[in-house]
Amino acid sequence: MNPDKLATLAQVPRALPPELNTAIKPEGKLYEGGCLAIMAGGFVTMVCGGLALFGVTPWSFIAIGLGLMVLGKLAQLVAKPSALARARKRYSEMPLTLGAIVQANRRLYEPGPGDVLPTIVVYIDPTDPQVANAALVLEASARLKQLRAQGTTDPTLLPLAQKMHDERSHFINEPLPDSLYTGTRLRWSVTMVDSRRLPKGHLEEGQVLPFLLADNGPWLVPAVVYM
Repeated sequence: MNPDKLATLAQVPRALPPELNTAIKPEGKLYEGGCLAIMAGGFVTMVCGGLALFGVTPWSFIAIGLGLMVLGKLAQLVAKPSALARARKRYSEMPLTLGAIVQANRRLYEPGPGDVLPTIVVYIDPTDPQVANAALVLEASARLKQLRAQGTTDPTLLPLAQKMHDERSHFINEPLPDSLYTGTRLRWSVTMVDSRRLPKGHLEEGQVLPFLLADNGPWLVPAVVYM
Protein backbone atom coordinates (compact mmCIF):
# COMPACT_ATOMS: atom_id res chain seq x y z
CA MET A 1 0.00 0.00 0.00
CA ASN A 2 1.18 3.49 -0.82
CA PRO A 3 1.35 5.39 2.54
CA ASP A 4 0.73 8.79 0.92
CA LYS A 5 -2.33 7.59 -1.00
CA LEU A 6 -3.63 5.87 2.12
CA ALA A 7 -3.16 9.05 4.19
CA THR A 8 -5.08 11.05 1.57
CA LEU A 9 -7.84 8.47 1.56
CA ALA A 10 -8.08 8.67 5.36
CA GLN A 11 -9.04 12.36 5.25
CA VAL A 12 -12.72 13.08 5.92
CA PRO A 13 -14.36 14.55 4.00
CA ARG A 14 -12.17 13.24 1.18
CA ALA A 15 -11.87 14.22 -2.46
CA LEU A 16 -12.78 11.04 -4.30
CA PRO A 17 -10.12 9.95 -6.80
CA PRO A 18 -11.41 9.01 -10.28
CA GLU A 19 -10.76 5.30 -9.64
CA LEU A 20 -13.01 5.42 -6.58
CA ASN A 21 -15.67 7.47 -8.34
CA THR A 22 -16.10 4.83 -11.02
CA ALA A 23 -16.54 2.06 -8.41
CA ILE A 24 -19.41 3.84 -6.64
CA LYS A 25 -22.93 2.87 -7.66
CA PRO A 26 -25.94 5.22 -7.59
CA GLU A 27 -28.08 5.07 -4.44
CA GLY A 28 -31.70 6.10 -4.02
CA LYS A 29 -35.21 4.68 -3.94
CA LEU A 30 -36.22 5.90 -7.41
CA TYR A 31 -33.06 4.55 -9.04
CA GLU A 32 -33.30 1.23 -7.20
CA GLY A 33 -37.01 1.07 -8.07
CA GLY A 34 -36.03 1.47 -11.72
CA CYS A 35 -33.64 -1.48 -11.41
CA LEU A 36 -36.40 -3.61 -9.91
CA ALA A 37 -38.81 -2.58 -12.65
CA ILE A 38 -36.33 -3.62 -15.35
CA MET A 39 -35.81 -7.02 -13.71
CA ALA A 40 -39.55 -7.52 -13.21
CA GLY A 41 -40.21 -6.47 -16.79
CA GLY A 42 -37.70 -8.98 -18.10
CA PHE A 43 -39.31 -11.75 -16.04
CA VAL A 44 -42.84 -10.84 -17.16
CA THR A 45 -41.69 -10.71 -20.79
CA MET A 46 -40.22 -14.21 -20.57
CA VAL A 47 -43.30 -15.64 -18.84
CA CYS A 48 -45.74 -14.00 -21.25
CA GLY A 49 -43.63 -15.10 -24.21
CA GLY A 50 -43.63 -18.70 -22.95
CA LEU A 51 -47.38 -18.69 -22.37
CA ALA A 52 -48.04 -17.14 -25.77
CA LEU A 53 -45.87 -19.79 -27.39
CA PHE A 54 -48.27 -22.45 -26.11
CA GLY A 55 -51.34 -20.38 -26.95
CA VAL A 56 -52.31 -19.68 -23.35
CA THR A 57 -52.16 -15.89 -23.67
CA PRO A 58 -51.99 -13.54 -26.66
CA TRP A 59 -48.59 -12.27 -27.79
CA SER A 60 -49.71 -8.72 -26.99
CA PHE A 61 -49.29 -9.46 -23.27
CA ILE A 62 -45.53 -9.19 -23.79
CA ALA A 63 -46.09 -5.45 -23.96
CA ILE A 64 -46.69 -5.47 -20.18
CA GLY A 65 -43.16 -6.65 -19.51
CA LEU A 66 -41.64 -4.38 -22.13
CA GLY A 67 -43.54 -1.45 -20.64
CA LEU A 68 -42.13 -2.19 -17.18
CA MET A 69 -38.63 -2.30 -18.60
CA VAL A 70 -39.07 1.02 -20.37
CA LEU A 71 -40.50 2.66 -17.23
CA GLY A 72 -37.62 1.26 -15.18
CA LYS A 73 -35.04 2.61 -17.62
CA LEU A 74 -36.68 6.03 -17.61
CA ALA A 75 -36.69 6.04 -13.79
CA GLN A 76 -32.97 5.22 -13.81
CA LEU A 77 -32.17 7.98 -16.28
CA VAL A 78 -34.11 10.56 -14.27
CA ALA A 79 -32.74 9.49 -10.87
CA LYS A 80 -29.12 8.64 -11.75
CA PRO A 81 -27.51 12.13 -11.44
CA SER A 82 -28.90 12.82 -7.96
CA ALA A 83 -28.51 9.18 -6.86
CA LEU A 84 -24.87 9.18 -7.91
CA ALA A 85 -24.19 12.53 -6.23
CA ARG A 86 -25.80 11.26 -3.03
CA ALA A 87 -23.70 8.10 -3.06
CA ARG A 88 -20.47 9.97 -3.74
CA LYS A 89 -21.15 12.37 -0.87
CA ARG A 90 -21.74 9.43 1.45
CA TYR A 91 -18.53 7.71 0.38
CA SER A 92 -16.56 10.93 0.81
CA GLU A 93 -17.59 10.99 4.49
CA MET A 94 -17.11 7.32 5.41
CA PRO A 95 -14.27 6.67 7.88
CA LEU A 96 -11.34 4.55 6.71
CA THR A 97 -10.16 1.51 8.62
CA LEU A 98 -7.76 -1.39 8.14
CA GLY A 99 -9.15 -4.91 8.05
CA ALA A 100 -8.00 -8.50 7.73
CA ILE A 101 -9.77 -11.58 6.44
CA VAL A 102 -11.03 -14.03 9.05
CA GLN A 103 -12.91 -16.43 6.81
CA ALA A 104 -13.41 -16.51 3.04
CA ASN A 105 -14.30 -18.85 0.22
CA ARG A 106 -11.18 -20.52 -1.20
CA ARG A 107 -12.10 -19.19 -4.65
CA LEU A 108 -11.11 -15.72 -3.48
CA TYR A 109 -7.55 -16.96 -2.94
CA GLU A 110 -7.27 -18.29 -6.49
CA PRO A 111 -6.51 -16.24 -9.62
CA GLY A 112 -9.50 -16.06 -11.93
CA PRO A 113 -11.93 -13.85 -13.81
CA GLY A 114 -13.33 -12.37 -10.60
CA ASP A 115 -15.69 -13.48 -7.85
CA VAL A 116 -17.90 -11.54 -5.46
CA LEU A 117 -18.38 -13.66 -2.34
CA PRO A 118 -19.37 -13.17 1.32
CA THR A 119 -16.37 -12.87 3.62
CA ILE A 120 -15.86 -12.36 7.35
CA VAL A 121 -13.61 -9.37 8.02
CA VAL A 122 -12.21 -8.04 11.29
CA TYR A 123 -11.22 -4.38 11.55
CA ILE A 124 -10.41 -1.65 14.03
CA ASP A 125 -13.14 0.75 15.04
CA PRO A 126 -12.35 4.05 13.23
CA THR A 127 -12.67 5.94 16.54
CA ASP A 128 -9.85 3.89 18.10
CA PRO A 129 -6.38 5.52 18.19
CA GLN A 130 -4.93 2.25 16.84
CA VAL A 131 -6.99 2.42 13.64
CA ALA A 132 -3.88 2.35 11.41
CA ASN A 133 -2.17 -0.52 13.26
CA ALA A 134 -1.84 -3.27 10.63
CA ALA A 135 -0.05 -5.72 12.96
CA LEU A 136 -2.85 -5.47 15.50
CA VAL A 137 -5.62 -6.30 13.04
CA LEU A 138 -3.62 -9.26 11.71
CA GLU A 139 -3.22 -10.58 15.25
CA ALA A 140 -6.95 -10.20 15.84
CA SER A 141 -7.63 -12.14 12.66
CA ALA A 142 -5.27 -14.91 13.78
CA ARG A 143 -7.01 -15.16 17.16
CA LEU A 144 -10.41 -15.50 15.51
CA LYS A 145 -9.11 -18.20 13.16
CA GLN A 146 -7.65 -20.04 16.14
CA LEU A 147 -10.96 -19.70 17.96
CA ARG A 148 -12.77 -21.27 15.01
CA ALA A 149 -10.31 -24.14 14.77
CA GLN A 150 -9.96 -24.96 18.46
CA GLY A 151 -13.29 -23.88 19.95
CA THR A 152 -13.75 -22.40 23.41
CA THR A 153 -15.68 -22.70 26.65
CA ASP A 154 -15.49 -18.95 27.32
CA PRO A 155 -19.13 -17.75 27.27
CA THR A 156 -18.12 -14.41 25.77
CA LEU A 157 -16.25 -16.04 22.87
CA LEU A 158 -18.48 -19.04 22.20
CA PRO A 159 -21.01 -17.02 20.10
CA LEU A 160 -18.14 -15.89 17.85
CA ALA A 161 -17.07 -19.47 17.16
CA GLN A 162 -20.68 -20.46 16.46
CA LYS A 163 -21.07 -17.66 13.92
CA MET A 164 -17.92 -18.70 12.09
CA HIS A 165 -19.21 -22.28 11.83
CA ASP A 166 -22.64 -21.18 10.54
CA GLU A 167 -22.53 -20.53 6.78
CA ARG A 168 -25.81 -18.61 7.06
CA SER A 169 -24.42 -16.13 9.59
CA HIS A 170 -24.88 -12.50 8.71
CA PHE A 171 -23.77 -9.71 11.01
CA ILE A 172 -22.71 -6.11 10.40
CA ASN A 173 -20.28 -3.89 12.31
CA GLU A 174 -20.54 -5.98 15.49
CA PRO A 175 -18.16 -5.08 18.32
CA LEU A 176 -15.86 -7.86 19.48
CA PRO A 177 -15.53 -8.56 23.23
CA ASP A 178 -12.54 -7.40 25.24
CA SER A 179 -11.79 -11.03 26.08
CA LEU A 180 -10.64 -11.50 22.48
CA TYR A 181 -8.32 -8.51 22.39
CA THR A 182 -8.06 -6.16 25.38
CA GLY A 183 -7.43 -2.46 24.92
CA THR A 184 -8.55 -1.99 21.31
CA ARG A 185 -12.05 -1.49 19.92
CA LEU A 186 -12.45 -4.18 17.28
CA ARG A 187 -15.41 -4.96 15.06
CA TRP A 188 -16.25 -7.62 12.52
CA SER A 189 -18.70 -8.06 9.68
CA VAL A 190 -19.83 -10.31 6.92
CA THR A 191 -19.26 -8.33 3.74
CA MET A 192 -19.06 -8.96 0.01
CA VAL A 193 -15.50 -9.03 -1.32
CA ASP A 194 -14.95 -8.49 -5.04
CA SER A 195 -11.68 -10.15 -6.05
CA ARG A 196 -11.25 -7.64 -8.88
CA ARG A 197 -10.63 -4.96 -6.24
CA LEU A 198 -7.75 -6.86 -4.65
CA PRO A 199 -4.11 -5.94 -5.37
CA LYS A 200 -3.35 -9.12 -7.34
CA GLY A 201 -6.91 -10.06 -8.22
CA HIS A 202 -7.09 -12.54 -5.35
CA LEU A 203 -6.60 -12.77 -1.60
CA GLU A 204 -3.28 -13.61 0.02
CA GLU A 205 -2.55 -14.94 3.51
CA GLY A 206 -1.51 -12.29 6.03
CA GLN A 207 -3.02 -9.48 3.99
CA VAL A 208 -4.24 -6.17 5.43
CA LEU A 209 -6.75 -4.23 3.33
CA PRO A 210 -8.33 -0.77 3.60
CA PHE A 211 -12.10 -0.53 3.98
CA LEU A 212 -14.51 2.38 4.05
CA LEU A 213 -16.92 1.81 6.90
CA ALA A 214 -20.60 2.28 6.03
CA ASP A 215 -23.74 1.61 8.07
CA ASN A 216 -24.27 -1.57 6.04
CA GLY A 217 -20.74 -2.83 6.68
CA PRO A 218 -17.18 -2.37 5.43
CA TRP A 219 -16.66 -1.59 1.73
CA LEU A 220 -13.42 -2.85 0.21
CA VAL A 221 -11.45 -0.01 -1.41
CA PRO A 222 -10.26 -0.92 -4.94
CA ALA A 223 -6.50 -1.56 -4.98
CA VAL A 224 -5.99 0.88 -7.85
CA VAL A 225 -6.86 3.69 -5.43
CA TYR A 226 -4.09 3.04 -2.89
CA MET A 227 -1.36 1.06 -4.67
